[in-house]
Amino acid sequence: MRYLTVVKFSVIRYIQVDLKYKFQLLTDAVWFSIDILTFTILGGIFDTLADPKLLLEAGIDYNFKNFLLVGVLFWAFFHRSYEDTVNNIPEEASRGTIGFLVTNNINISTLLIARNIASSVKTAVMTVVFIFPPLLLLGVFRDISIYDLPYILISFAICWFFMLAVSVMISSLNIIFKRITPLALMILYGLKVFSGYYFPLEVVNYEYGNITGPFKAIPIVKGLYLVRDLVANKNTDMMATFSSMIIGTFLMLIVAYAIYKFLERVSQKRGSLEFY
Repeated sequence: MRYLTVVKFSVIRYIQVDLKYKFQLLTDAVWFSIDILTFTILGGIFDTLADPKLLLEAGIDYNFKNFLLVGVLFWAFFHRSYEDTVNNIPEEASRGTIGFLVTNNINISTLLIARNIASSVKTAVMTVVFIFPPLLLLGVFRDISIYDLPYILISFAICWFFMLAVSVMISSLNIIFKRITPLALMILYGLKVFSGYYFPLEVVNYEYGNITGPFKAIPIVKGLYLVRDLVANKNTDMMATFSSMIIGTFLMLIVAYAIYKFLERVSQKRGSLEFY
């Protein structure tokens, strides 16, 4: 109960901190708008110029503009919370609060989880306000049914736990190695690429064989493709997809916990975190 209480008040603290940085909120909103505009134009050009026969041969039978815009909606929710979590320990260190927090028995994992939750709340609000309405006007959700909404929410929830595990795992490297931003961005970029954020994986498979098959087992990738299938009104085996996502997320949580505890013990032996 004490752990949950500390997490709750830490979430409130981080939300209050975020609200002080209004310029960052503005730039996030502008960034979302640029993504929507860019992918709308790119998807429209592709849908106009692409050869339908070649697309069918590659296994692409959907509207590419909608394909990209669903990716914008999906990753808008996870991108900022991941970055905020990874940068959390260095930011606490720059404020001069990391030593105070550690010496007062506030677990680093508490800060990372609270930071991720606070950022997720912030990005959820911004997604609903700045991304969902334009996509609605662009007709992205024209074919979706109200009965699909629970499946979409479940998919987002499972992917949130997966990204929480990834965020904590990568963030914990800060305890020992420090300045891990390039690695963190590489991981984020890789997840975006293999989830088809920039281009459909079917194109890669068509040119080079089924080399992206293993990446479709990643929960965040499977979750995004599930949402896209629902938006495109395609038939999907929900139970099999959700079961696979849950198993993958559970394994990721175990790996993240093991890595975090190992690095935490190493830092405690060295006494390095207090002098970050």
